Amino acid sequence: LFIALVSIPLTWFFVKPHRPEYYGSLPDGETRNGETTEVNRIIDTGTGHADKVDEVEFTLGQTMRTPTYWLMIVVAYISGLGMPIMSVHVIPFLTDMEITPVKAASMMALILTSSIPVRIVTGLIVDRVKTGHLRFIIAAGYFLQAVGVITFLITKSMAMIYLWFLLYGIGSGAAFSAQLPMWAR
Repeated sequence: LFIALVSIPLTWFFVKPHRPEYYGSLPDGETRNGETTEVNRIIDTGTGHADKVDEVEFTLGQTMRTPTYWLMIVVAYISGLGMPIMSVHVIPFLTDMEITPVKAASMMALILTSSIPVRIVTGLIVDRVKTGHLRFIIAAGYFLQAVGVITFLITKSMAMIYLWFLLYGIGSGAAFSAQLPMWAR
């Protein structure tokens, strides 16, 4: 209920149904130089800018017919499989190691706690990199997740559980924050 009360008004006021040119802005941070305020002329300027930077727009149907779209969906799905599995099994796994349930839950909270600042920093980075470089951020995030899990599997010590959760959180925060903008672009 709280999420609905907050997100619906924010979406209503901030998500706009028209292209940025309709509101007097150009895409990708391009400036108008104040030459005109006529909407049609601004839209033409924006279209010219999109052509200049080789920006391509797809309809939903066109997008769904590209192999790239399906590859991104499959990769995100496979990556997303890890967290629900961990959510179900990590607490019993830790309690089997004679860790109290409260401490096990707080240890697992390290995943989310470490991903929050990484999501903010990655969001700032994503705004400043080219679309083609987003895949490297996502790959680095997945790599950190894998390193965390593999490190634990090799050593199986208490310190490695913390490293696993920390790296998994950092990796998931980075990958998730770059995935959505990459899909949009």
